[in-house]
Amino acid sequence: MTLYICIDDRALLRDVKAVWSRFQSSIRLPFAWSSLEFSQGVPIAQLAGVERVRAGAFVLRISPRLLLSPDWEIRLTLLHECLHLAAIAGPLSAMYDAKDELQRAQDMAKADLLQRYGQREFTPEQYQQYFEADHRRWTLAMNLANQLYEVDAEFALRRQYPECALDRARYYCRLRAETVSWDSYHHPYRPYAVLYERLRVDLALALSEEWQEDGMTLRTVLDREIAGCDPKVRDRIDELEQLLSPRRADFALLSEWGGDTYRDVVTRTIKQLSESLRPEPQ
Repeated sequence: MTLYICIDDRALLRDVKAVWSRFQSSIRLPFAWSSLEFSQGVPIAQLAGVERVRAGAFVLRISPRLLLSPDWEIRLTLLHECLHLAAIAGPLSAMYDAKDELQRAQDMAKADLLQRYGQREFTPEQYQQYFEADHRRWTLAMNLANQLYEVDAEFALRRQYPECALDRARYYCRLRAETVSWDSYHHPYRPYAVLYERLRVDLALALSEEWQEDGMTLRTVLDREIAGCDPKVRDRIDELEQLLSPRRADFALLSEWGGDTYRDVVTRTIKQLSESLRPEPQ
């Protein structure tokens, strides 16, 4: 495996190397690498993230914000991302293939929309409307499907690194309490944004006995939001939740059904949201 560790500010590469050195000396990595390189990369919104760049080559992107975090947060974040990397390099490679396939189709659709705009098939206002609607659909669909990766990584950490499990669970629960939000989403996106938050709360509840009271209080608020939806929308939300819930008894078999489920969640969410909006230009 070739591993690239990237940060968007070249001046911070020395700090990244030091952080990685401390991390890998403090814990048993869930994968082995044959080649390691540090380089400048594109910015990343979250603290860290991983992706496959080609067969046998992976990139771990680190945000400058992570370098400002306390050592315990850096350690837990990097361990979480390394578990993602181990999964997409191994048992969840087929699921990542599905993600790649969907991303290529999305990129082609965006390029086609831009080309049609260049050919003056619709006005600048229409283009902006279609582009924003497409972006929201895609973001929500990917957020939902990516919960499969998140559940896998959190369960793997609990199973493979029991000495870190309690601290990670407390950290994850704190993040849920601080960041849960769906107020920026309106019809028809809001129920899907609420489902995304409910899935993350359910994962926190599955990880921590300490957070049961606070978590159930938050889940009650989310349940109330879903209950107020149109019955047809509620049924769709329930179907997606059955596919994605961390309470699924067969999550240990994710490597067998993950690719098809990932693809199903993305295409189903986009289709349902598209049906709720004005038709796009034909």
